[in-house]
Order: sequence, then C-alpha cells, then structure tokens
Amino acid sequence: MRTTRQQRRRSRALFRSARSAVKGLRLPEGAGLEEAAVRVALHIGRPLALLPAEELPLNGALTRAMDGTLAVRVPVRGAFREQPDTYLVHLACRGLARALLGVPGDPRAGIDYRTEPERLVELTATELGVRLRPATADAHGL
Repeated sequence: MRTTRQQRRRSRALFRSARSAVKGLRLPEGAGLEEAAVRVALHIGRPLALLPAEELPLNGALTRAMDGTLAVRVPVRGAFREQPDTYLVHLACRGLARALLGVPGDPRAGIDYRTEPERLVELTATELGVRLRPATADAHGL
C-alpha cells in the first residue's frame, strides 16, 4: 500500500510534535526515569508518581496512586527477567508520554497505532527514551 503525500506530511508533523514535546522538558543529559517524571510533572502542572507494576503496562495507560495522584506504572525488573531493560524503560516512557500529551489511554486496551493520538504517544515515548541515559536496572530503578 502506497502512502500519499498527505500521509507523509502528517507523519512528519507527528515526528516534529513528539520531538518538540520532549525538547520542551529540557531534560539534562544523562537523566533517568525519576528526573523525566519530575520534568513531566512540572510541565503539566500537577504531581506525577511512578508506581511499580507487576504486569507489563503495554500501552502505558495512566492510573491513580492511592492518594489520587496521576501515576505511571513502571515495570518491576525482577518480574520480567526475560525482557530487555530498554524495552521496560520504553514502556515506562509510554506512560510519561501519555501524561505529557494528556492522552490517558485505556488500561484494558492494547496498542492501536491506527489513531493519531496513539502514534503520537509512541513517537514521544521513543523520543523520550532516546534522551534518557542508557537503560540498566539500577539506573532506572526497575
């Protein structure tokens, strides 16, 4: 299936939007997930918590902490030994991207790249993950 000029133009616009959103966080070089979460919270103007998750939060849907704070579920490293650290960090970045973009997601749903908001979440998560220090279990607290 060929892509049209309009589709390519829209795709480039999504890339630019993702890059701009992450750039606006002004993450310091070598930042980890905690620092990224702090920057996202400052950017959206509300508290944001990182919660350990015993199951893979595939689509990064946002949840609430016990106190009602907006929360991103972060995979616990020990529960997913077969998954590479970079993948686990990317899943956490999806949650941060959702918070940053205001796209909460449905925790029961999978990932659906047919919608523009979901593609933007994925691109933003990828852009964010690239800016974080290299993934290790210790570096990101997984």
